[in-house]
Amino acid sequence: MAMKRAFGSFLFLFALVGVLSVSAAQNVVSLHKGYTLSPGASQGYPDEEYELTNGKYGTPVENGNAEYYYQDPEYVGFRGNEEITLLLDLGESYSSLWTFEVGYLREEEVGIHAPARIAFYLGDTEEGDFAFLGELTPAKTAEKAAVASLNVSQGQTARFVKVVITPEENAAWTFLDEISVLQGQNPATVSPPPSGEDSGRSSVPPYGDTSAPQTGDSNLLLFVLLCGISAIGTFALLGRRRFG
Repeated sequence: MAMKRAFGSFLFLFALVGVLSVSAAQNVVSLHKGYTLSPGASQGYPDEEYELTNGKYGTPVENGNAEYYYQDPEYVGFRGNEEITLLLDLGESYSSLWTFEVGYLREEEVGIHAPARIAFYLGDTEEGDFAFLGELTPAKTAEKAAVASLNVSQGQTARFVKVVITPEENAAWTFLDEISVLQGQNPATVSPPPSGEDSGRSSVPPYGDTSAPQTGDSNLLLFVLLCGISAIGTFALLGRRRFG
């Protein structure tokens, strides 16, 4: 009996480790955090109640026989080619920050271009010095909605994240739908990090639904497998106890 209890405890702990590993890989510390924008968004496509950190991504909206993303209210629009600076306050200092993302739109048929460059900076105080973290050149992929992702080689610690977005020179509009900072597992242990350009992965939405945090497919599979093993072991022990 003692052996059975020990085996059951092992299965439970094994599944618990899987749950914790998934949780560690999906912690979006920027969710619902405050920030300042300079310049402010266009009145026609405003930023209401910190839309860029609400965890929701834009989806296409039907317009006659066509579908356009820009009409989704999750997008925040900036007119012209003036540099856009977003200063994100995480509320407290976080360690093990590995991934920094910007969701953007490219619908050139209506004047919306992908940013030319996206740079990230980290700081401990709002008015203090910011250290340059890295820069991305967003890819012009077939997908109109995309996410530029910077995976760093060493986990970072910071409270403030400054994101500087440089529009294309001929851009009439720049549209953004989400700014994300992810803490936890080193993404290099799940998939190779990008080499200076954005991953080009779709953001419709990239996290499974319009509000769910990121979960790596490998971690999710591990979690399901561990839960299945734990359930089978538990039922086997109960069956033996009942009929033995």
